[in-house]
Amino acid sequence: MQFNKHVEEKLIMKMFRDAYQDFPKGRLVKSESPDFFLREARKKKTGIELTRLHDGNHDANNPAEVMTTESYLVQKTSRNFYNKHNTPLLVKFFFNETPIEREDTDIYADFLSLYIEKLLDTISLKSLNILEVHDKLPDFLDGIALISHPDFKESCWSPAKNFLIYDLSKDILQNTINLKEEKLKLYQSRDFDKYWLVISTLKINPGKKFNIRNKIEKWSFQSGFDRILLYEILSNRVFELNTPGSE
Repeated sequence: MQFNKHVEEKLIMKMFRDAYQDFPKGRLVKSESPDFFLREARKKKTGIELTRLHDGNHDANNPAEVMTTESYLVQKTSRNFYNKHNTPLLVKFFFNETPIEREDTDIYADFLSLYIEKLLDTISLKSLNILEVHDKLPDFLDGIALISHPDFKESCWSPAKNFLIYDLSKDILQNTINLKEEKLKLYQSRDFDKYWLVISTLKINPGKKFNIRNKIEKWSFQSGFDRILLYEILSNRVFELNTPGSE
């Protein structure tokens, strides 16, 4: 199973919609420019752009473009798993700097697919499950995150290192916003009623004591978006950023 950015976006948006209590009722549609639009009652439409929290390096080694050993291992593991199962999952692999011998990847894929099968046996598929495990893994893996949701229709498995932020700062958030400001001008030509930016990341400052909410409440950001929301996937938390368009 190769990495599919559009599938990943749909899975993340499904989780985000459930996690964000103020998400309006309506029909959410996958599109391009922006990534989604929400069709609400009375013909109101909200354009929603989904992006990753950008630290300047998150596009490096994109598994959609370069078949690294890590990406090959993830793909082989997912194929082994789906030879026996049909449960849609979002799975992220936390690789470290320990090298992997290419000739050993098939053996590791066999082990990891069985490992994930055992994890799946411990949960109910009737509700959202977010599992993050670190034990009994090969040396080159610091952890695996596995997410299931009863409304997932597709799966996405990929390396996680481009999806982590270790030192969240106001500048990282503002730079991420700035990267989308130019696109906002294009979106505005489509005449939506409102424009949202959803910034996602797996985990912020893992392993550190860091009160995200206290930081964010003190920060203000410049943007033309009507609402900007930071979504931390593994904690299933949403934070609204202070901007001139905040409601």
